[in-house]
Amino acid sequence: MKKRTVNILGGICMLIGASLILNSTGITGFAILEELRKQTGSILGIVLLIVGGLMLAFDPNVKSYRRHLEKMLGRKVDYHEAKPHYERARRGGSPQEEDPADPEYLSTKAFQRSIRGHNMKVIANAVDKIDTGKGGQHTLSNGEESISVTKGGRIIFTRNKDHEPVLKEFLSDHDYDTYMRNNS
Repeated sequence: MKKRTVNILGGICMLIGASLILNSTGITGFAILEELRKQTGSILGIVLLIVGGLMLAFDPNVKSYRRHLEKMLGRKVDYHEAKPHYERARRGGSPQEEDPADPEYLSTKAFQRSIRGHNMKVIANAVDKIDTGKGGQHTLSNGEESISVTKGGRIIFTRNKDHEPVLKEFLSDHDYDTYMRNNS
C-alpha cells in the first residue's frame, strides 16, 4: 500500500472513531438499548481512533526497507533507526522499495566485528552507494575495492563469482593506511 492511501484510510478511521465517541448519547425512546449503544459506540470509537492513529504514524515502506537494511548489515534494525535512513534515501532519488534486481550484499564476520561501536547510519549510507557512481569507490592495488564512509574511513569489499559485493572490512580513518601497508 502506498503511504498516501494509508494516510487517507487512517484519517477516515480517526474521523469515524471520533464521531462515534462524540455521538454515543442515546435517544430517550430507547430505554432498553441505550446503555448497550453507548458502550458499543465508545468501544468501536476508541478502536477506530487507535487504528487510525497507527495508520497515520507508521510508513509501510519503512518496514520493507528495514528488512533490506537487516539483510545488508546482518543485524536487527529498529523501526526508528530505519525510518530516517529511508527518508534520506527517498529524497535522494534511491528506490523506495527493495528491487529484486539489486545485488544482495554479503558480509564477512570480520566486517560484522569491525562495524561494532560505529555509526550504523553512516555505514549504511556508504553501503548503499556501492555501484551507484556516488561516494568515491576505488579499486585498490591488491584487487579489492573500497568506498569512502567518512573522511578517511572506508569499507573494503571484494566480488564473488556472480560479481556481487562481499563486504570484507570497515576501516576508520586511522586504520586505512595500516591496512594498505599490510595488504598490498
